[in-house]
Parts: sequence; structure tokens; C-alpha cells
Amino acid sequence: MEHKEAEKSEKDNFMTDYGVSIFIAFDDDFMNRYIIIYGPTGKSVSPERIGGAEAGCMKTMKILREAGFCIILLEKPVRKKSLLSYVARLLYTWMRLVTLLFMHRKATLHIVGCYRELMYVEWAFILTAKVLSHKTVYDIRNGDMIKEYEKRGNLYKHGMLSLLKRNDSVLCQGIDYVRFIEDKLGKPALYYPNYIQDRFTIGGYPKREMQQCRLVYFGRIVPAKNIDVMLEICHILHERGISPTLDLIGGCSDAYKQELETNILKAGISGKVRFWGRKDVGEFFPYLRTCHFFLFPSNNYREGHSNSLTEAMGCGIVPVVSNVGFNRQVVDDDRLVISEADNAVMYANVIFGIWISGGWESYSRKMYFRVIANFTEKSARETLLEAYQ
Repeated sequence: MEHKEAEKSEKDNFMTDYGVSIFIAFDDDFMNRYIIIYGPTGKSVSPERIGGAEAGCMKTMKILREAGFCIILLEKPVRKKSLLSYVARLLYTWMRLVTLLFMHRKATLHIVGCYRELMYVEWAFILTAKVLSHKTVYDIRNGDMIKEYEKRGNLYKHGMLSLLKRNDSVLCQGIDYVRFIEDKLGKPALYYPNYIQDRFTIGGYPKREMQQCRLVYFGRIVPAKNIDVMLEICHILHERGISPTLDLIGGCSDAYKQELETNILKAGISGKVRFWGRKDVGEFFPYLRTCHFFLFPSNNYREGHSNSLTEAMGCGIVPVVSNVGFNRQVVDDDRLVISEADNAVMYANVIFGIWISGGWESYSRKMYFRVIANFTEKSARETLLEAYQ
């Protein structure tokens, strides 16, 4: 509504001051500033299901709005009940897309790609836009695009390559995707990783007290993130005399929280683990700058570039992560990447060794400056706007 009112007001001013011909020129330019984004923002899911895909989509829209674009969001449908109702919502979304493409003839379609079974839907959306002479941007998310391509049949392979080839720009969350597209299609693609927002890099490297080892995880609190392994890591370190604390920040279902609390009691660490609930990162950011290790033993095979991982590193927190998605690529230190996602002892050994050796600050500084050099809002903004040149 605000965009429509601003558009009308600005058009009226041009009409009154400069006449119809200049107004028409302005109108063409203004319509070029429309972007239709098809992606997830978490509007229709429970809090514990909102994660990196939604956060990344919101960040992208923020950059584009600040650059002067008018964003029209097409929320990606989520399957809740029957397959039939899900297909009906997808069809309705496609009909809305067709209407918007006719209404905004110079708008760009930006698809936050989830591929897999949805690749056929995304391909149809892109083909629709192309038939109506619109430009398109495909933004590849999650960390299993190449694996999906390799394990599926020829129809899927052909469709995926056709989808990638048709777009005017392709954004890749992982550098491996850039190489894949260049190798398969001879087409350039842009590396567009997740990033830390500028407001969280103010103040420089944060030094902190070292009296107590503070472990932290923030993100979706669901079984796929191996929360039980985090509890076991905390227990092992407690048994070894470090006496750590563990903060779990994020949305969690009541049933799963009750299960975790039972495990906490069994492990004898009830005084060391704290649940924060779902919070905006701005609310707990000051606390992050006091923490020491970010636990990320995720065994989610679709893990991409975790927003939480980048934000933790940007606070000088040393991550200890599983080897899924783009974790190894983001961290760029093999000692901090655990080959067995479910092996709590391996994570605990790394944390214990770094803590008692006095080498924590060296790792902390390395992580902080890696983010400053590679994963800032400024660099992401430059890449995103380059896709729209």
C-alpha cells in the first residue's frame, strides 16, 4: 500500500509539473523497479520451522528495497495437509504470478530456488515469465543441489539444466554451484552467500572474559539440528571439569522441549542449559559477543549456508560444526569440522583441546576476520545488485 501511494503521489507531481510525455518516461523507469519474489518468509509455518531459507529471503528483500526496488512477494506454499490442497495452492500461486506479470510488464521475477520435486514448478514459473518477456533471476538455496542432480534421472537432469540456462542471472549460495553451472553450461553465475548485517559488525572484534566456557546455538530447535548431541557435548565437558553453559536460542515445539528437558535431567546438566525461545537476532546479539563456541552438529542433509553460523563467526565465536552443506567452505578450518555429525565425543575433544591450550582467541580472531573479509552485507549487496545490472 505504501509503495502504491508513493507511486501515485510521485506520478501526480510529474504530471502536474512537466506534462504527459515526461510522465510516461518516468512511468517506464518506475515499472523497471518492480521485482516479483517467489520464496519463503515463514508467514504460514510455526516458529520452530522458520530457518535459514526464510531469513535469507528476508535479507535479500531488505537489500533490494534499500536499493529502491518495489518488492511484490509471492509466498512459497507449504504443504500442511493433503497433496491435493498443496497442488491447488501451487496452481493458485501460478495464477497470481501470471496476473502480476501482466500488470507489471517490466518487472523481474526472482525465484528463491528449492529445486528437488519443486524444480518442475520453478521451471514452469520461469518459462511463464520468459513467454511474457520478463527477465528472471534464480537464487539457488540449500546445500544439496548437485547431489540431487547426480542421483536423479535424465528427465530431472535435463529440466534442471534447462531451468538454469533460461535465467538472466543465477545466484549461488555455494561456490561449488558456480563451478557446476560454468562446467555444465559454460554460463557465468554469481556467488551469493549468506552474510552478517552491517549493524552487527560495528565496534570491531569483541574481546571477552574466559572464566567460564559458554556454548551457544541459535536457530531452529528441531531434531535435524542434533540438539541431543549438543546436550551430550555439554555433559562430556562438564565431566572433564570445564563446567560449561549451553544457551539454546530459537523456536521449539512444546513436545520436543519437554523431551530435551528430560534428557537434560538425565545428563545431570539441568543448571547449565538455558532455553531462550524464539528471538530476533538483535535481541540476543550483545550476548553472542560474550560466548565462546557455537555448536552446529546438524545432520540435515539439505543444510546450506547457515545464517547462524556466519553471524556467530562474525561475533568472534569459534564454531565446531558437522560436515554438511557449506559448513566446511564457510569455516575454512578442518580442525573445526567434525566428520561424524552424531559423535559428541569428537566435538567435545576439539572444544576441550582449544580451551585448555589457551588457543581460543587465535581461532576467534580467525573466524571474525574471515567473516569481515568474505561475508558482509556490503559484499552481498554488490553481488545481488550485479545480478540486476
